[in-house]
Amino acid sequence: MRSLMALSFLSFLAWAVVASLAIAILLGMSASGHADGDHKRVMILHSVGREFRPWNVYAKDIRAELDRQTRWPIDVQEHSLVAARSGDPRAEELFVEYIKALYVGAPPDLIVSIGAPSAAFFQRRRKDLFPTTPIVFTVLEDRRVQYSNLTENDTVVSARNDFRFLFESYLGIAPDTKIIAIINGNSPNEQFWQGELRRELKPLEDRIEIRWYDKLSYEDTLKQTASLPPHSAIFWYQMVVDAAGVAHEGDRARWSISESRLSPDSTIYFREPTAWEQYSWQIASIVAVILIQAGLISVLLREHRRRQLAEVQARQRMAELAHVNRFSTAGELTASIAHEINQPLGSIMTNAETANAILKSPTPDIAELKDIVNDILLDDRRAAEVIRRMRSLLKKAPFELKNIDLNDLVRETVEFLSSLAVGRKFELVSLTTQNALPILGDRIQLQQVILNLVVNGIDAMRDTPGENRIISVRTSRVENSAQLSVSDRGSGIPEDKLEKVFAPFFTSKAEGMGMGLSIAHTIIEAHHGLISAKNRDHGGATFRIKLPLVGVG
Repeated sequence: MRSLMALSFLSFLAWAVVASLAIAILLGMSASGHADGDHKRVMILHSVGREFRPWNVYAKDIRAELDRQTRWPIDVQEHSLVAARSGDPRAEELFVEYIKALYVGAPPDLIVSIGAPSAAFFQRRRKDLFPTTPIVFTVLEDRRVQYSNLTENDTVVSARNDFRFLFESYLGIAPDTKIIAIINGNSPNEQFWQGELRRELKPLEDRIEIRWYDKLSYEDTLKQTASLPPHSAIFWYQMVVDAAGVAHEGDRARWSISESRLSPDSTIYFREPTAWEQYSWQIASIVAVILIQAGLISVLLREHRRRQLAEVQARQRMAELAHVNRFSTAGELTASIAHEINQPLGSIMTNAETANAILKSPTPDIAELKDIVNDILLDDRRAAEVIRRMRSLLKKAPFELKNIDLNDLVRETVEFLSSLAVGRKFELVSLTTQNALPILGDRIQLQQVILNLVVNGIDAMRDTPGENRIISVRTSRVENSAQLSVSDRGSGIPEDKLEKVFAPFFTSKAEGMGMGLSIAHTIIEAHHGLISAKNRDHGGATFRIKLPLVGVG
């Protein structure tokens, strides 16, 4: 379905011309002494209401031109001839009395009449109101002007609608049109135009079906036009008052005529510019900004993916290095581990031989056999626990964060290192807090950090006398962090080397690889923690680790 809108007066009238006429009239009155030279009163009378389109648009344009072109202050009073909606003469009489009372003693210098009902009102009531005041009749059609009743103070700016020419032009553009629905209201002015439309369009009834909707309410009109068949068009003339007596504001209908279908000699007036024509540079700027942002976002996303991939790869390499480092450390623990395993194995052998001798006795002591069996079980569990810890240390597992208690982790690691303390002849002291220190961490990785720090402490105390060969492992809570410190009483770290101890391949040991502390630093960073080193006041060094507590605001 296509839709069509009648040519409006805006196509024929130039409001700058109307304003210029009004100012010329005011100038003429000033020159003849009929008006005050520094203050002008202009009355604008709307036909059916100030907010009814399209008349309100025309009135605003005229007033804007008056303000732009005039050289004096203008006092503009706008009124609405509401009585024109129904044509009730009693309402008109009351309106006349109202206007008289409003302008008593101070008549307007100029009257601008907007629309045909307003013009007809002034021509009927001119003698009763302002017989000598100049009037500009505008926004009306020639057929609505009573030229015989015009006075020498009247100026008319009008247009003429040729409905038949308009319809024939449209049918030339859209020849497949079968039905045209004409929308027109039911006020006195609209009833006049209904008759004019019927008269002018009668010769076209053999070419198209014309449907009239002047006897319906606005809602019923919308419902019926919504169900029009294909190849139909809507001619919206005006709808001030519908058949139900309800007033409606609005003048717009939908167009669906492509400019490519117009004849080459067509002239298009007041074409609404496209969004691109109106805001081309703004749209271009916005599109450019969006494209730049999209480019930046894509670059950032690519860099983010590359960073994530690099972090994953770095974590994998760190895990590989940590695994190698654990094997290297395990080599240093071999003697101590062998000693710790040999002790329960030797006890198992002794108990087994004793049990065998008792069983050969004519009266074996069952109670003693039970004690021997219990001893064997305890030694077996002890050896199994040593093996379990070693397997846990050496196993190759992915980096996995779990909820653990730092105190439990320290106690388990110290217990594992107890045999190393005996074999290397140093004292291992651990002091843990009474309250739990919940953290999110990888148990094996953190055990390796503690193990590396303890082994480094042992190496640092190589030349320390026996009674001072002490390594302390302590835990504490500092604000929202769990703190772990490992201290030794060795030779300490040279002051110029403190900032480099965590760098890869840095070592003070002739046989060292320089990877232990670097791996420890990487592991702690992966746990969102901090590791630092400093020398003690009375000899030795302290390594301090801070890890975020879980569930602490």
